Amino acid sequence: MTDLSPLPPNQHPMYNPLTMGFATPMVSALLQTVTDWVWMGTTGAYIVGDSQIGKTKATQLIASRIRDRAGRAVPCQFYSTPCRDKRTIREVFESLCNQAQFLFRSRATTNELANQIINRFAEIARYQQSDRIVLFVDEMQRL
Repeated sequence: MTDLSPLPPNQHPMYNPLTMGFATPMVSALLQTVTDWVWMGTTGAYIVGDSQIGKTKATQLIASRIRDRAGRAVPCQFYSTPCRDKRTIREVFESLCNQAQFLFRSRATTNELANQIINRFAEIARYQQSDRIVLFVDEMQRL
């Protein structure tokens, strides 16, 4: 039996609109496009649109629905490029490790960080029985 008791007011989505997401026709089209990219083995692509129109929320909505040709879920990772005071490649890899909650040595070199990220992504893909992983990079213009 379903519990039909009302949510407390502070938990209702109406009071926190930033957490709400709707499967609009454009979100469905985005899912189809990303699925096509995965099926074709595309190694890089980007989504362009005006600011604050829902690109980030749409990618979050579709991430759990991306499937490979065999119908298996494709693991997805998200990376939001921060505003940086140090503009180095190492800083990008360090930030990616932090956001993905990968442990790393503070004195790790750029190559060590990059290798660790590649290895961890490979582990995630293997664990989820996939031969690929999708990395969504938000605010890519900051790179």
